[in-house]
Amino acid sequence: MQKMIRILNIKELQTFYMGKTYPFMLSVLNDDLEGFIGKAKSLWLKLSAKEKIKLLCPYVYYSNIKLDKDYSTEHVYITKQGIFFFKAGFIWNGANGITLDTLGTRLASLVHDAGYELLPEWLKEQIDYELYRIMYKWSVSHKPVVNNWKDRIMYPARWIKYKLSLLRAKSWLKALLWFGSGISEEGKQEYKSFEDWNKGSFIFDKE
Repeated sequence: MQKMIRILNIKELQTFYMGKTYPFMLSVLNDDLEGFIGKAKSLWLKLSAKEKIKLLCPYVYYSNIKLDKDYSTEHVYITKQGIFFFKAGFIWNGANGITLDTLGTRLASLVHDAGYELLPEWLKEQIDYELYRIMYKWSVSHKPVVNNWKDRIMYPARWIKYKLSLLRAKSWLKALLWFGSGISEEGKQEYKSFEDWNKGSFIFDKE
């Protein structure tokens, strides 16, 4: 049975999060914006849904979506088992609307945008719920704990942030279920097999 060498799940992905930087993701439009004017322009790009994010390294995500066949484009391959393979260089729109720019929202929008782009319309609800699943796990993983006196002081603020994060996930899901659009009608399948698509982006261990 093949075992993949480079697998990143949500918890492992968090180890890449350092301060307010995302070493494996790059905001294409606003990373170079500095100063007050730059921050104002960055906010406008985010609120007007014009921010784009680029994936800097290959990434794999395991979803709960089960498909009738594989779907693929140049940078994304989704297997029948619901595994999302992303090549470095994939660009997506990020979270639309007013939302905090966190690793959780970036990961959720990554999977959601790819699902809308590749998968057929009858899977829309499953794709929307997958975004909620990511956001819920992200929120729960940041549930505040008390280990020292500093944690006790910050606990009320962190608890409110945690509850707001859960509320945001539910609100985002409802908005997508009601208003989400732009999904492919029949889905996309540009490559005949994973091997044709992969071309060395992912390395496998044969053990």
